[in-house]
Amino acid sequence: MKKKLSLLVIALMLGGSVSVFAAVSDMLSAINYSANFGLVTGSSSWAEASASSTDTDSNKLGFHALGQASYDINDFFAANLGMGYKALNSAQTEGSTDTLHSSNYIYVPATVSYKIPYEWANLNFSVNAGGYGSYLINAESKTGDNDAVDAKDSLSSADVGATFGASITAQSPISQLQAITFAAAYDHGLRDIATDVKNQNFSFSLSTQF
Repeated sequence: MKKKLSLLVIALMLGGSVSVFAAVSDMLSAINYSANFGLVTGSSSWAEASASSTDTDSNKLGFHALGQASYDINDFFAANLGMGYKALNSAQTEGSTDTLHSSNYIYVPATVSYKIPYEWANLNFSVNAGGYGSYLINAESKTGDNDAVDAKDSLSSADVGATFGASITAQSPISQLQAITFAAAYDHGLRDIATDVKNQNFSFSLSTQF
């Protein structure tokens, strides 16, 4: 009797393991992976925090590179999680003097995307929204012709914010790649990285799904 009971328990455990493995396998098969590379342009709100009313902020180019995993919830919605590197540059101008602020982050965006049920010339369109978290690796400031100075200790080590974007996807002509996507996004920091200073930037990227 005990032997039969043991065999039944083992059979149930094996059956449960197979079911769990099948469920995990199905979930993994619904995940798409992509590599994203692109440019970032934006200006943090340094001028708003300045005591001088004549200060202005201007956009400077940076770049980002990250990997992303996307899980298809259904035919229209997908959950996306990425991790990578983002370099942000902005300029603060007071009179004829420019101060360039540069900061480099480990960048982790999490969004939900909606695939618009419309296709044109074999192109698919999506919009997405979510949030991001980032960790400061290093930062520096350079005023005029002076040497750059380390600014990491004067900035918050963490930044969080909201992100919104849209993308266009085309099927890849390369057999090893599923698709090629052009995306545009806007990040708006929700916490100060310095007193009254928040990160604000647009990004434009090209990604490949595999």
